[in-house]
Amino acid sequence: MRIFNIIKLAITSTILLSNQFVSFLHYKSNKNPFSMFDNKLTNFIMDDKYSKLFDEKKLITISPGGIKGFYLLGILTYIKETYNTDDFIYSGASAGAWNGLFMCYKGDPLYFAYNLLDSDIKKAKSINEIEYFMKYKILANYKTEDFDFSKLFIGLTTFKGLKPNIHIFSDFQTLEDAINCCIASSHIPILTGGLTNKYHNMFAFDGGFSSYPYVNRTRILHISPSMWSKIDTNRNIVKIGLRSAKQFYEVFSLYKTSFIELYDDGYHDARKNKAFLDTIFTPKFE
Repeated sequence: MRIFNIIKLAITSTILLSNQFVSFLHYKSNKNPFSMFDNKLTNFIMDDKYSKLFDEKKLITISPGGIKGFYLLGILTYIKETYNTDDFIYSGASAGAWNGLFMCYKGDPLYFAYNLLDSDIKKAKSINEIEYFMKYKILANYKTEDFDFSKLFIGLTTFKGLKPNIHIFSDFQTLEDAINCCIASSHIPILTGGLTNKYHNMFAFDGGFSSYPYVNRTRILHISPSMWSKIDTNRNIVKIGLRSAKQFYEVFSLYKTSFIELYDDGYHDARKNKAFLDTIFTPKFE
């Protein structure tokens, strides 16, 4: 078991060290449902529907986070309970994709969150088992009409040779398709399940393999596990990679993980930072 963990950590280190350079690669256009970026990463290629959407709505991006996705869920539950979020759209990858799905739910956010965090989820022995638990839990309790998928943009990665290509999916027609995209966007070979995962006939991998797996528009807020911390100005690439690898491994370890505690920590941290959030959102009850 220890040898297996060392192998996983080595794979993670390689991914994260190479990830520091991903932003220099060209993004691949995706025609389903719309094209992505040009190779200068400046122009979003879309039809009139999406141009109008981005003119009218404010963009929030939601980061990957592994198990700390439950911490992000706590932050977003507080935001959804406390503020009017009608004027926002969400672009996320990996754990951020799942949390973007949550933000598109039209009903009671607290009920949705605690419906996921029931005692059965503690029995999961891998990230993959958690994902499929959430899939069947959501499908058993909700339907497509309970979500506003016009607000959701999910980033996932494919590879051409060793070069990652980022695809952004939206306009999901069914709840199951949106969930399958969340799973594809969360797939890291060996770390989260089997070697491969296919979505829309593409071999898909974690959107977090890119340094920016989001819609390339100005965002008003980025939700991440470190969003309350000061930005690290140390740019030594080896130190960044090794430190990130350790953090990355930790957030994918289920050992002694309490999903409820992570969720509660996120909720309470958001509440402690209400003054900041007030500058972004309009309170529901004034």
